[in-house]
Amino acid sequence: MIFPRLNIPQRGAILVFSLGPDAVEAIRAHRRDKSASVSQPFRFPLPAAAFKDEPVPTGIALQRHLHEAGVSSRQCIVCIPLNWSFSAIVDFPSLSESDLEGFMTFEAERRFPLPPHELTLRLLRPRTEENGQRALLLGVPSHYLSNVEAAFRAAGLQPEAITFAVSALAEEHAGTACAVLRADPGIVDLAVGDHCGALALRNVIWSESASDPPTVAEAHEIARQLRITLSSLAPAQRDEIKTVVAHGGRDWPSEFQDALAHAFAAQGLITNRGTVSPEIIGADVSPAMLATAMRHGRGEPCAVNLMSRRKGRFQSYARWSTGTPTSSRRPRRRRPWHCSPSL
Repeated sequence: MIFPRLNIPQRGAILVFSLGPDAVEAIRAHRRDKSASVSQPFRFPLPAAAFKDEPVPTGIALQRHLHEAGVSSRQCIVCIPLNWSFSAIVDFPSLSESDLEGFMTFEAERRFPLPPHELTLRLLRPRTEENGQRALLLGVPSHYLSNVEAAFRAAGLQPEAITFAVSALAEEHAGTACAVLRADPGIVDLAVGDHCGALALRNVIWSESASDPPTVAEAHEIARQLRITLSSLAPAQRDEIKTVVAHGGRDWPSEFQDALAHAFAAQGLITNRGTVSPEIIGADVSPAMLATAMRHGRGEPCAVNLMSRRKGRFQSYARWSTGTPTSSRRPRRRRPWHCSPSL
């Protein structure tokens, strides 16, 4: 089912936005008995940089575009660029919940170029409690997030989560040792994980010329970045990664796809074409946005939620992504976890 153009709010509908190099894309997803139907994508000429640099004028412009497109839904999920973040693999000791904040602050001070008080930190913890496990520490400049939230509120929208699009795709392969490529116009993101959880999130390509087809040289750059990412892992973790799952990029030239497959094969990796679960009913849109919408349809939280406060039904259940912005706000009381952590 494809959503009609309606000027009245739809119960249970949510907008999923993805900020790109030269435009913002959006789909409208409607929950349907643990699945979701989605609309044809909307594309508005508002680059990602405008949302963090000029939030209010950009939000007003977005509101105008939504009105012209006949979009009336207000709840939304915002996928920000992965290249706005810092990440590091850290040794994860056995810690109590009360010690995690200090642990993240200490590691961020050692590894990231900005002081911890200027970052919103998230720790993607391993699913198991084995000794010697590693976790993925993420940091995003807090003013980027506050400006993005301000832009969408200026557009009359109510953000329920700010996340990374590739993390929803990676969640589809949770528990499997593989590398996941997210390919959208002008964007290639990489996620690596094993049976214990997330090992790496990395932006590989961010091109302002999103309409230009990728080149063979870019195929070799993607393979090189994957090789660098895998080399940063422990030998046992690196040896588990045998497959690269590519989502999107169906309009890539055949020469580029062949060059990419050969470059991965030279590293002993098999390339598979990824598909998003058929629970999603709708148009041929970005697999990363579909995966995000599918989590909404199943009533699951976003894999990584960077919102500074827990608002709405998504954040109230987002317990596995530990950490809060390091600020002077009074600590919030956390509910006990009822699910194992996942990417």
